[in-house]
Amino acid sequence: MSSSTAPTRRASSRLQKKGVKSQQQPADSDSDASTVAPKPTRKKQKAIKSNVGAAGANANTTVSAAEAAKQKAAWAKVRGRRGQLKLVVEMPYDILLEIFQYLPPADLLCLAKASRSLRALLLDRSTAYALWKSVRNESASSLKVMRTDLCIWPWQAFDSLNPSPPSCPDDLNLPQYANLLFTRTCHYCSSVRWLMYVWESYTVICKTCFEQHFSPTWSAESKQITRILTGGENGIPSLYYLKSEYECHRKALDRLKNDTDRENYVKKESQKLSVRYQRLREFRSWETQQAVLKNKDVEARRKNRTDAIKERLIDLGYDDVIEGLTNWRGALLLPHAKGVKPLTDREWERIKPDLIAELEKERRETKIADRMSLLRQRTALLHSVHKYYVSQNRSTTSVSPPYWEVAKIEPFRTMIYDTPSDTNLTLADFLAHVDELPKIFESWREKTTNFLLGLIPREGSGKAKKGANVKGKGKEKETVPTDTAMLDLAITLFACKRCKAILPYHQAISHSCFTLSKNIPDKNPTLEQSADPNSCWNETGAAKYHQVASTSASEIITILGKDPKTATWEELDDARQRLECMRCLTHTPAGKPRHLIMDWRNAVAHDVLRHSSEGAQASERNETTKWQVVEAKRLPAVYKREVSGDAPGKEIWRSVRCVECGLWTIDEEGQIVQDDKSRRWAYKTLVIGDTCILEHDMSMGTYPAAYPSFRYQNPYTVTL
Repeated sequence: MSSSTAPTRRASSRLQKKGVKSQQQPADSDSDASTVAPKPTRKKQKAIKSNVGAAGANANTTVSAAEAAKQKAAWAKVRGRRGQLKLVVEMPYDILLEIFQYLPPADLLCLAKASRSLRALLLDRSTAYALWKSVRNESASSLKVMRTDLCIWPWQAFDSLNPSPPSCPDDLNLPQYANLLFTRTCHYCSSVRWLMYVWESYTVICKTCFEQHFSPTWSAESKQITRILTGGENGIPSLYYLKSEYECHRKALDRLKNDTDRENYVKKESQKLSVRYQRLREFRSWETQQAVLKNKDVEARRKNRTDAIKERLIDLGYDDVIEGLTNWRGALLLPHAKGVKPLTDREWERIKPDLIAELEKERRETKIADRMSLLRQRTALLHSVHKYYVSQNRSTTSVSPPYWEVAKIEPFRTMIYDTPSDTNLTLADFLAHVDELPKIFESWREKTTNFLLGLIPREGSGKAKKGANVKGKGKEKETVPTDTAMLDLAITLFACKRCKAILPYHQAISHSCFTLSKNIPDKNPTLEQSADPNSCWNETGAAKYHQVASTSASEIITILGKDPKTATWEELDDARQRLECMRCLTHTPAGKPRHLIMDWRNAVAHDVLRHSSEGAQASERNETTKWQVVEAKRLPAVYKREVSGDAPGKEIWRSVRCVECGLWTIDEEGQIVQDDKSRRWAYKTLVIGDTCILEHDMSMGTYPAAYPSFRYQNPYTVTL
């Protein structure tokens, strides 16, 4: 094959190097010169013409690649095919009018805004405008003859609309009137949101532009101009006026020198606008009808879309979930269901994953709600049995587990959780196991007591951290203390991480925060975990041993002359000793000292809350005396200040309540009931004398009104 017909090879740098090497070979080499690829020439960049010069002179200049990309990016934002209407205006004029006669005024208005050529064609005063005016002035009989279902001349379409708009005002031409009625944008900023008609000024304006171009009528300086803008003396009062119209009339009045000419100008302009104001009711009525029809159309299209989505979801097997996601109007409470566009197969494939995910979530929530409702209904029956047993055994149930924790202990757990949902449990089914409650209460107390004992620091485990739950993580493995008597010691104090309360044993075992369920569930909870309304004691892990309060209590007990290792809280309460905080000693304006005196419980709480911070400890480091025991001769005055209205002269937690007042019994029908009077006065039945407030003889006994507390409990702190 000759070199003239040899195929052209790629002009890469690698082949070029090979070509150079082949040229350096001797002439008798087997390589052919035709195999050497020619060096490619650099492609010349095209020049882009642009208009340069203030006078619009044409000059051929080379535009950089960045500027050309910028111009291309600007055109790339235009949707649809560009340049497809440029050949329309080259068609014969009579053919265009024949085509345009099928368009309603709103479409003609949009077509006039499509390009400059179409705008000049449709709004030309010499041809198109004269034609539209002649068509508009046709008689009613000719209109009936010319109308067909598909052929309506452009501006005859005003009469064919439903509802038919008012006739065109004399001070507007037909294109202007169409722009007023059918425009979809603001006349000032082209916004499409918050549009409203201002018929007095023939304006469609948005909310933002209204505040810029309109002013209140009462703020106008010239009352003559106000008469013009409101249609004269008998015109409808307008609350706002257009600033541009106001300025136009103000300049016209300023050019007039005498009052007569000004008054004539006002009357003349008022007569022009009086007709406009007389037709306000007609225009506003049409606007209201348009809004009603628009809303009906939107609702109909939205309903069609909703029905299409429902039909497809029912085919997928979600008919049981759709009923719960439909409001009283029939609208579907799902994403992508509030639109008005018709549902296509392409859009359905796009929104299908989101809808299925939402329906699966709703189906799971429905199952959780149904399961939780069933468990709560059964737990309510157990609650009645729990109240009945506790009220009948006050002496042995001073510390009892809540009913929602009893629901998780056998045999009630099997009855509540494992019984099939179609099986109806009654109160008699739970009353049959009431004899097992003493054993359940005892096992719960033992379990809870062992947990609290495990929080107490072991001897030899070293110094515990402040506020930490010490469980013996050192080298030597310590055993959990088994002596439950140490729980009655005054230095054995626990704390709640949630409410920061200081709790002795009897209050910690029944603290309300320890019976709450977890606020943050597991990452992937099961259906049974999510639907469980009951909780266990200390499920949130809020219980801990209060090391700071225990240390403070040990110091205070030592100051009172007791042994912290043996002193119990009952022993300290019976002693009724009082302490004075020497760190809070202040003076009155007259110079007299003010002593802050409290019992040992409030002293512990005061020391922890007021003086346990690092700043307080640093400021009190040089003080040697923190507490001082109040002398016996001053105690009567202290007791007098501590008198409470509910329990005069003694602590409220030492008071008792009447068992008979809060008693629950079983009636003849087998239902657990309580006396109405007892239920009404149960929370006020403190026994002060020999009888309660309902005059019971105390034959059934009493029970403690409250457990000792370290916060908000009398005897309160007093100042002497």
